[in-house]
Amino acid sequence: MIEEGFYNNISKTVIHNYLEQPELKGIDALILGCTHYVMIKKEINDFYGGKVKLFDSTDIVADKLKAILYIENLLTDKPLGENLFYVSDYTESFEQAAKAFYGTAVQLKQQSI
Repeated sequence: MIEEGFYNNISKTVIHNYLEQPELKGIDALILGCTHYVMIKKEINDFYGGKVKLFDSTDIVADKLKAILYIENLLTDKPLGENLFYVSDYTESFEQAAKAFYGTAVQLKQQSI
């Protein structure tokens, strides 16, 4: 649903349906493993009343990449070039979600994998 652009309209019912699964009862932490879960992180946090630690995979990956770029002396705070993102499946709704996520226009190019 998120990939199709419905992240602004995901109902509490849908979130409850997923997170009320028996295997998620009594958890202390939850890893938001898919990169698009950050789009509904607030709603997930609200479901748990802020009592479950949420680990955002996008933050974890970004921090690791920053550390690697620093070690390789490739880290800069100056924008270089354009942002081009390769996707395995292009849809207009995904492009709109990407724009909302990054807060600016993005260029997507479909690439078979």
